[in-house]
Amino acid sequence: MIVFRVNGSNSSGIGHIKRAIKLANSLKKKYKIVFLVDAIQNLPRHFVPSSFKIVEVYPQKSQYISEEGDANLCINILESESKISAVVVDDYRFSKVWEKIIRKNLTPNLCAFDDRGDVEHCCSVLVDSKYDGRGSSTRYEGKTNPECIKLLGPNYFFSPQRVKDEYDDNRDKRSVLITLGGGGNLEIMLPVINKLLDDIDREELKKIYLIEGPFSENAEKIKRIIKDSRLIIIKNAPDLTEYLTDVSVYIGSSGTTLFEALSLGCSCLSFSIAQNQLNDKKNLEDLGHYFHINNFENCNKNDFALLCKNFYLKRERIKELQKSANVKLDEFGVERVSNQLQTLIRGDDKVVPMQHKYKEKDKKGAFSKKNDKSFRKINDKDVNAYLYARNLKKNSDNMTINSLIPEVEHYNWWLTNERESYVMEHNGKPILYIWHQTKIVDSELYLFGGWFIASEKISPLDVMLALKYQLNLTNKTYPNVTWLAIIKKTNKFVKKLNEKYGFKMTSNEKFEIAIEKIFNKVDKNSFDFYYK
Repeated sequence: MIVFRVNGSNSSGIGHIKRAIKLANSLKKKYKIVFLVDAIQNLPRHFVPSSFKIVEVYPQKSQYISEEGDANLCINILESESKISAVVVDDYRFSKVWEKIIRKNLTPNLCAFDDRGDVEHCCSVLVDSKYDGRGSSTRYEGKTNPECIKLLGPNYFFSPQRVKDEYDDNRDKRSVLITLGGGGNLEIMLPVINKLLDDIDREELKKIYLIEGPFSENAEKIKRIIKDSRLIIIKNAPDLTEYLTDVSVYIGSSGTTLFEALSLGCSCLSFSIAQNQLNDKKNLEDLGHYFHINNFENCNKNDFALLCKNFYLKRERIKELQKSANVKLDEFGVERVSNQLQTLIRGDDKVVPMQHKYKEKDKKGAFSKKNDKSFRKINDKDVNAYLYARNLKKNSDNMTINSLIPEVEHYNWWLTNERESYVMEHNGKPILYIWHQTKIVDSELYLFGGWFIASEKISPLDVMLALKYQLNLTNKTYPNVTWLAIIKKTNKFVKKLNEKYGFKMTSNEKFEIAIEKIFNKVDKNSFDFYYK
């Protein structure tokens, strides 16, 4: 017998339950499976195969109080059962306190799932499939018992099994899946649904699957409001693979389903709605996922709805990002964990854990011969680094807009802007961004642009090199086109630099009018106007 201690709720969702069921399904031919849950209503019965036994730990409205109390209840419940081969626990409430009691009184074979990285465990096997870059393999150093076998990193993520006749990487399904996970207030997705259905025609957008989980709220309200037949509400589906293989775009929380969607080739726009869903964007980028919003709670929801539209319309462009992912999610995670657990039960030599080999991102640029610096045109892989640099205080203080640019606003701009942008790198690391674009004002074509730093280590010579590179580039591409620029009155270095390369302060009324139309929020008391 193998016992699973799991639970689900509106706050924790159902990812823990779904993960446990996948592992249990791989073991059910050899072992009797028992699920211990707080209450039956916390485990949708149709999620679980009928052959699995489900037992309530807290019947008759009693509630969880402590790890020790829960462990002792589980022991009492299982004392009449036959030999217990192993216990699997997947529940944020439990740590080494619960695990020590279970291992002492039921079985030493205990497998714990976690993805937080900061909790101490006492178990035989610890599984954490979260990708944490270089730190993936060291997340639990000093936090486990010495003999613990640690299965860490994306090799142990439970990706869905791919069905080849349904999964076609080259087919554009023209459909969207929207989910908040197993719970959440679905009404916050109403602006998104309306925007997609109102602004995109039926030929371009055929279906929107809205996932209603066991703990979701306001699904009925959405049904009453939205009458468009393209909206299909999927209620309490135990497995979303069928729907993920039928869509081009995933829009939703960054829980388990996001990584399932990535493994199946969906273009993904994600956001965090719980503490355990906060992610380091650099780690997501290694998975080929670049569009994620950590501060979703405070974002403008109408701007987010617009982003969903822009993202959907650019889905094929975004899909290219996944093809160069440094970390691939395969479909063998369940098998790897199952094999390790069965090896433990049999008492065989342990399986050597697989560790993902971290590799640096490959970014190639055209190298300039001076100062050992390189320039390259930016691409979608730069989307987050560009925002980080733009929001540095040294940059924002010299901009016409001094406030920090929110993630959603930046992503909308990124997907729709017409700038030509380049990055200056040193040893593959960005140190400065330069950009320019053209605009017709009163029948006259003008060039305007700018630059901002990406590193504190940049020197005045680097800035001079970047401006020279830009001017040489635009002289070839846009000969005889007038440059217009604004420079903060207090920024003496940039003034001198631009004057060195031929920019002059203007009092020409024609140029001033053009500058005011191009830079529509410019304050003449704070900025000087230049032309070249």
